Amino acid sequence: MGNIIAFSGTHGTGKTISVYSKSNELKMNNPNRVGILLEVARRCPFAILSKNNENKPSKEAQLWIFSEQITTELMMSKVYDIVVSDRTIIDTIAYTMIFGYKGLANAMLRIADEHIHIYREIYFKSLEKNDYLEDDELRHLDKDLRQKVEKQILELYRYMSDNFDGKIYF
Repeated sequence: MGNIIAFSGTHGTGKTISVYSKSNELKMNNPNRVGILLEVARRCPFAILSKNNENKPSKEAQLWIFSEQITTELMMSKVYDIVVSDRTIIDTIAYTMIFGYKGLANAMLRIADEHIHIYREIYFKSLEKNDYLEDDELRHLDKDLRQKVEKQILELYRYMSDNFDGKIYF
């Protein structure tokens, strides 16, 4: 079992707030051994799903976000005893599927099958209980899209659950 505690869900469900809260709680007992991994998509050099990109993110963006998330998780998991992450790779796969990049999503799933063990705990943040999206001039505001992504994330967790030895909290 890995050492990453991750928050999962569509955008605008309070994952970042939860990361800071959980990190603060953990740092009380392990001040120098807890790392924070914030959302990598904001650093993506390709067109991501955003308020200004009404259609869809680019295939390159999805691949970049996925690979950057994995790379950063691997690096941080070697430096820190516990890493608290703003997303999981499952979130990226869900967005990739929703936007029709099925071949890429299937390749990501094969990698995720090997990588999923890096997570110790995953906390799913549902739209129903955690709709915090505000217009920050970056994130896409379409609630129907967010509901589709959430549904896809949940389906992926059901698919991955047999191969995951950590805990998922819904």
